[in-house]
Amino acid sequence: MNEKTILLIEDNLGDARLVEEALKESPRGHQYLVDHAGTLAKASERLTSDTYHAILLDFKLPDAMGTELLSRIHKVAGKIPVVILTGTFKEEQQSREALQMGAQDYLHKGEVTPYLLERAIQYAIERKQVEERLILERAEGLAEKKRSAELQEAYEKLREKTRELEKAY
Repeated sequence: MNEKTILLIEDNLGDARLVEEALKESPRGHQYLVDHAGTLAKASERLTSDTYHAILLDFKLPDAMGTELLSRIHKVAGKIPVVILTGTFKEEQQSREALQMGAQDYLHKGEVTPYLLERAIQYAIERKQVEERLILERAEGLAEKKRSAELQEAYEKLREKTRELEKAY
């Protein structure tokens, strides 16, 4: 089995237990190791010392909320996919904004099922991997263009020097 380590950042212990239980009931047979943090500060500590496959992020914590919260998470763990957990309609609107900022998905807490939660985590991980691969390919493409331009410039200089030498003889 392929075990995934998840950081659940949730200040409500009842909601945290529901998410943990939902992940234990994996409909696809995956295993999840859930690490729980109740504040952004505790989550930040864990993110600097541990490695996670995904983050489940409550969008309203005692020490940060909304898109500011996501921005701060990205500064600490930008390569880890984030799934936002929303509790209210206002948070759901902010969650849509969070998708523009790099969150991979969002779920409404009242509608979370084991299937939806697992699917959101798996898709978030896959999308983040594709995103990272595209960034790498783009960087490689830019580097190749730069090398080609440098080679072309060197070739032109060599041709010019060759012409000068031919004229001198």
